[in-house]
Amino acid sequence: MGQITLEKVLSEAQELSTNDQHFLRSWLDTKLHGQENFKSIEDIAREQGKRPIVNFQELLGPDPEGDDDDDVDEFLNELREWRKDETLRELD
Repeated sequence: MGQITLEKVLSEAQELSTNDQHFLRSWLDTKLHGQENFKSIEDIAREQGKRPIVNFQELLGPDPEGDDDDDVDEFLNELREWRKDETLRELD
């Protein structure tokens, strides 16, 4: 029997069924949690003061004051006018 390597283990793990892969991950997480220095991504985020984003508006952040450049319809109308203006097509 050949030597067991991480490369072989990972290769074989990819061949497992989805359910077995989930079980393997759960098993590894349980084993790692017992280690002294293990931190889950949730633990690290909590330590950094991060929290889940509740809604899309929170992700976008506050609206900038007095910013009226975000009107898409106005932009599209201006774009149509620019395209119609023949003088803007000259390279001279």
